[in-house]
Amino acid sequence: MKEHTKKAFGLFGLMLVAITTVFAATLPVPQAIAATSAADTIVVRVTGTTPHVEFTGVINDSVFIEPEQAFSYIYDNIDTAVITLEYKDLSGNIHDYTLDTVNTDNTIIGSGVLNLNLSGTNYGYGDYVLRITGTQHGALPDEDSFKFSFRPFITSVKDDTESDDAILTLDYSNNTNIEKFEVIIRNEDSDQISEIPTITVTPPTKEVRIPFSENRVPTGKYIIEVISYDDLDREFTAQDNYEHEVTGVPNTGGLFSELNISKTDYLITGLVIFFLIGTGGIVFIAKASKNQKKRR
Repeated sequence: MKEHTKKAFGLFGLMLVAITTVFAATLPVPQAIAATSAADTIVVRVTGTTPHVEFTGVINDSVFIEPEQAFSYIYDNIDTAVITLEYKDLSGNIHDYTLDTVNTDNTIIGSGVLNLNLSGTNYGYGDYVLRITGTQHGALPDEDSFKFSFRPFITSVKDDTESDDAILTLDYSNNTNIEKFEVIIRNEDSDQISEIPTITVTPPTKEVRIPFSENRVPTGKYIIEVISYDDLDREFTAQDNYEHEVTGVPNTGGLFSELNISKTDYLITGLVIFFLIGTGGIVFIAKASKNQKKRR
């Protein structure tokens, strides 16, 4: 009985070894670079076979004020790459352009890094989508894209730390062809307010004080609208929402305009004066009453 059991286990062991050997033979053999010394590192590289294209160093939804821009992209495992540009002008019309086509040897799958120069002056102000599509025979194409805008200027608004005025910053290219800006202050109904007339600004000025305090503009929500006019008679409009709050004495340009006295300062000063006058009056009445008693 024991002899039969041993034979059975032996036969089972031989079958297990045979199955393991067959399975191992079907596994792929990795290609490796042999180390020639203890300091060498064994590197195993698995190269993909699907096309890949990608723009590098870009930020989606960027806004450019410089018309000349340079972009870079990488491509891998492709035989053809097509770069297209979708441009939507300020009127909402969409225009499509093919900027470049990269062809590699059809017998060799190409990889590399390329640069693309783009001039916004060739198209105009508006919104853009730059797109690259890489293809390879017998494989699905790969695509990458990003959005950006070309504007003549960018605006930002902040509170003035020394008054109730607003500070408008105009950011534009030093090589701009803008001839002038018009700054209009509107209320929430988009009507121009009567307190502040239209302000005209010309380059190279890039910072404008909006005189809310001097013109005694009440607390409220306003729209600061900027319109640019260039040498090609093109107009561009940008708007910023601004919440104005009256916190101190209006800057009227008079004697006290340089003192930076707030409403709180006036209130405290008035209370102190009232206290002093009230105290003096009580003392005066008390002394007068005392003198009358002495006379009696």
